[in-house]
Amino acid sequence: MKINLLVLLLLVTALSSFAQRNLYTFNNGILYTEENVKAFIDTMQRNTPLTYQVTPIIYHKVISKDTIVNFLTFSRANLNGQPRKTVTLKYEQDSIFLLLNKKLPGFSLSDLNGAVTSSDELQGKPTLINFWNTQCKPCIAEMPQLSKLKDIYGAHMNFISITDDRVEEKDLVGFLKNKEFNFAVLANGGEYAKSIHISGLPRNIFVDKAGIVRYIQHNYPLDLQGKEISPDSPDNYFTKIIKELVGVSK
Repeated sequence: MKINLLVLLLLVTALSSFAQRNLYTFNNGILYTEENVKAFIDTMQRNTPLTYQVTPIIYHKVISKDTIVNFLTFSRANLNGQPRKTVTLKYEQDSIFLLLNKKLPGFSLSDLNGAVTSSDELQGKPTLINFWNTQCKPCIAEMPQLSKLKDIYGAHMNFISITDDRVEEKDLVGFLKNKEFNFAVLANGGEYAKSIHISGLPRNIFVDKAGIVRYIQHNYPLDLQGKEISPDSPDNYFTKIIKELVGVSK
């Protein structure tokens, strides 16, 4: 009996040493514990009308030794008269995030003047690639703030955008005429966006100078009131990412 108990204790100790800790992120550079997330979910539930169901969704996992980092978002759906269900975590892999820390698949696309830009030309400098289209209101809304980032870091980094709008069907030059957007615009990018599994817009991909995808973000950073965060703010994680990639302190 003593031998069996000793074996059991050793087994429990071994299993404990291999136990993985779960942390969570809203893809903003901050890690949260399970307790943090539970408190956040409880707050969301209390502040959401009873006619809606809140569902936390894990859309990507990064496993490193004894830690699992879960990328978390939330969906909110009208119950249409049905009773609320118990809130449970749901896992739905967003395939674009499988590109993290891998080589960005190559592309060759034309700008609005017909000049061709390929992904190979971008190597040597980090690159921010903004995916958008003319029907995406959040895409248009973030253009001025993205342009400010280029104003500040354009000497150190490539800033390009890819739209799935086709120049044969859209007057993109006319559309952008009164928009505050200084990125190079590559058109007819729908097939490329589809090939790398971009499922929603806007999408901002940060690539290092060797062409490796380092960060994938949705829209430009917003504060709790839904207002754009200044590029100068320490809370702006786009700025933090850019500083890391270009290696400057500005």
